[in-house]
Amino acid sequence: DLMGFNEDFLRISPCPAPDHISISSSFSKIVSMTISDMSGRLITSWENSNGEHQIRLNLPPNNNGVSIVKVLFSDGLIKAEKVIIF
Repeated sequence: DLMGFNEDFLRISPCPAPDHISISSSFSKIVSMTISDMSGRLITSWENSNGEHQIRLNLPPNNNGVSIVKVLFSDGLIKAEKVIIF
């Protein structure tokens, strides 16, 4: 359990992701999120003006493969997870 993280802190589903992902946090509000491919190219980004704990994001087409989802929380923490997009 690194820095108070546990598996409920950030949930990303479904994985693999066909056309959307859902991201939720049980502890902190989500401020923003980016999805990049493994070379660092930005696929999409999103900002949360409402300070929600859960979001659903439609994925742009033709970005299959392993990607990195990086989430910024309201308390300043940043968490990154790999996700497979197909």
